[in-house]
Amino acid sequence: MIASIETLKAVLNKCKGDGTFSALERIYGQIPRTSCARCGACCRPPPCIYTVEFAYLCHAIRRRGLENEHPDLLRHLFHYSWAQWMLPDEHCPFLYEKSCVIYAWRPLSCRLFGIVTEQAQRENVDRAQSMTDWQVKVFSEEGIELKPDVFHHVVPRCDRVRDHQERRLALNPVPLLQDIVQLELSHVPEDEVSVGQSYVPFDAHLALAILGPDELISRKISAMKRYQAGKNPDDTTAELMQGVTFRFAHLSYPRQPRRGSCPS
Repeated sequence: MIASIETLKAVLNKCKGDGTFSALERIYGQIPRTSCARCGACCRPPPCIYTVEFAYLCHAIRRRGLENEHPDLLRHLFHYSWAQWMLPDEHCPFLYEKSCVIYAWRPLSCRLFGIVTEQAQRENVDRAQSMTDWQVKVFSEEGIELKPDVFHHVVPRCDRVRDHQERRLALNPVPLLQDIVQLELSHVPEDEVSVGQSYVPFDAHLALAILGPDELISRKISAMKRYQAGKNPDDTTAELMQGVTFRFAHLSYPRQPRRGSCPS
């Protein structure tokens, strides 16, 4: 778990220096290129990503200047962190007009969607449902009522993904997952990896780094209760972000010799 911006900077610096980003790209490069109907249905639930993928995306966003191109990106991320549970038709904060602004650097879970075996898909659905049930339980204990028809964190298998020869794929993702977990273990304690603490959505990784776990939970619960009591969504997001001055451009860290094809 990255619980501070300084920790995030340290992880970024280590990932740049030890070839982690290049290794991550080699893992991604083993996945066939695909095309789909671009309906955006798979972009509604938050894809879980590993810490090394979070660092890779932060590095790409900073180096590519995406927050200059999309000044509302940080607000979108904080808004989504609570609105995905309470507002209908919310989608991934990186999706702008059905176009993914991080597509070139998207995480493993996005790259594998619609192209794994049925068994792997069932396991993904079971894991997503388990995580959703746990989160719903936490909110319920805090007196926050969620409507099951609003949040959609379990997406059924998509049959419209094809490779360049218009074939449906059924890949076994286990070797890829094993490779990425080995990368993860070089940056995250084994106990955190084993219980899934380092495998959470991007917005959760970022909010934890900016606010810390205790402050994040407190703010999120408070904001959701205020929305439930009648506050409008924009004010709810503003309350959650109160005092936040973070910008990806602030993630300055010592330059390392360029290795592999890290985003630069």
